[in-house]
Amino acid sequence: MSRRHSRSHDLLATRGSLWWPARELLPPALVSFILAILWTSPVWKSTHRLLGDGLRLGVGDPIQRAWTTSWVQFAVSQTNTPLYTTYIHAPAGVSLMWPPPDLPYELVVWPVSAVLGCAAGLNAQVTLGIVTASVGFYAMARRWVRSRWLTLGGGLLFGFSPYITSEVIVGHTYLVEAGAIPLLFLAVHEVLVRQHWSPMRAGLFLGSTALVQLLTSEELLFDSVVLLAVGVVLLCLFTHEITKERLAYIASSLIYALPFAVVAVPFLGYQFLGPGALHGNLVPAAYWEATAVSLFLPGAQQALTLPTVAHLVWLWSFGAPELASYFGIPLTITLGLLMLRFRDETIAWLACMATVAMICSMGAVLDVTSRLPIRLLNNDLPARYSLFTDLFGILLLGILLDRLASVRPWLAAGLLVLVAASWVPLLSVPYSTPPTPPFFQTAHDEQSISPGSTVLVLPYAYGPSTDLAMFWQARAHFRFRMPEGYFTGNSIKDDSYDRPSEAPFVLSLVAADNGEAAAGSLAQIRSAARIFLRSQDVSWVVVGPSRYEDLQVRFTRKVLRERGRSVGGVVLFHIG
Repeated sequence: MSRRHSRSHDLLATRGSLWWPARELLPPALVSFILAILWTSPVWKSTHRLLGDGLRLGVGDPIQRAWTTSWVQFAVSQTNTPLYTTYIHAPAGVSLMWPPPDLPYELVVWPVSAVLGCAAGLNAQVTLGIVTASVGFYAMARRWVRSRWLTLGGGLLFGFSPYITSEVIVGHTYLVEAGAIPLLFLAVHEVLVRQHWSPMRAGLFLGSTALVQLLTSEELLFDSVVLLAVGVVLLCLFTHEITKERLAYIASSLIYALPFAVVAVPFLGYQFLGPGALHGNLVPAAYWEATAVSLFLPGAQQALTLPTVAHLVWLWSFGAPELASYFGIPLTITLGLLMLRFRDETIAWLACMATVAMICSMGAVLDVTSRLPIRLLNNDLPARYSLFTDLFGILLLGILLDRLASVRPWLAAGLLVLVAASWVPLLSVPYSTPPTPPFFQTAHDEQSISPGSTVLVLPYAYGPSTDLAMFWQARAHFRFRMPEGYFTGNSIKDDSYDRPSEAPFVLSLVAADNGEAAAGSLAQIRSAARIFLRSQDVSWVVVGPSRYEDLQVRFTRKVLRERGRSVGGVVLFHIG
């Protein structure tokens, strides 16, 4: 990646403008938008459908992210902070910074949520994430790839990559919205290598891109920084063009980027020092490690696979539904053969970066570094680096095919089609339809429950696949608070061990959700229920539809000694 070589392939940037012309970005935006709408078309047939088959997979994240989108919009409209809420785990509340809300996208889709509801808001976020990822990659790749058609194909490959489409299936909006990642690497390349823009433009572009990514997904930003550190070391090994002028340009650019870092300080300070800040290891990282099987064999998320192969990938991936590490044998062989034909510093650097990202996705590096006293590394999930394996792999493919197209255009087109076919996601995007009683969609609760009251909603929300109550709360436009909720660091264990006097009641609620007998005697449960309802300031109990609704209603009647009344598809109990 010498400066001499980069000049020969910097197409758009040589115009001297920071912004790309609309005619350059409109085609990838339009094509990716049409394909994203076609792929997600099943969910747009109803405002109740959520992208991602979280209910079947036992993952509650689609509902959690839909709730987050609605909460951010509600909090901003009420001039409250969107980073903390007392509307779940009331009255104490919970920090929403693990992971933080993806603020830029949630604010953009606000009109969709306001008109069509929280489910449509999440679907719009995912669709927008695919489009921005495609456009972001296109803008980055145009610096090195001459052919617009190859760049467009690369953008679509990235926007519909195995990583992104797999995260769509589990509703991780903040991991789908990766449009700023390619632009971040483009900005770093401009500051460190190319240096054709003015330092002010380069610094402002770097700072703004990093800030947008921080507010979208700080986890992906952190992974980017890790890989950028590796990339800078490799640059120093690949080139000796370190001059005073180059260092001065870098220093000037970073000065202009500094104001964006200042803006980020309060955001990070609130996360690590604010109310409800979490510490220690929050997730079992080994559960989300890629394996050799998941890297090279197509899983259930790919259209061109066999049930036996998909099952093998599932077993070797420990059954993790969000493992999105597929790279594929066709792409690996294609890159290997083309690299034998075309070799230079750019090709070598990208190959090294893709390899490092792949190794990180397998946990081979992170398992060692996580032993250091750095809490961020302890919570860095290896499988997330698959995004960067795809990013560098597709860019490398684009550059190689661009050079091949100058001598054998049909062969280049055929190889692109081959790789694209191996990456085609499920043709029918999975979705779920959470049942929503009329009670939460109409004015029923307004007639019975005063705004701001704390309501215990059953089934009890405490973890993945148990957060229907949060969806109902969002559909009701947050007209009530709940003493429950599913968010990182807050689970049934908190209720069981931090407040042992309430544990028999909480554990019995969980048991009823699973169709099991209550935990303890009725007298113990009633005593624990009184403590729980009083400490959480609960004034109403609502039993909604579920698989074991009859069991939950009978249990609630016994504990509260109330008959309750049916209204709007739920059974409502008043706490006197």
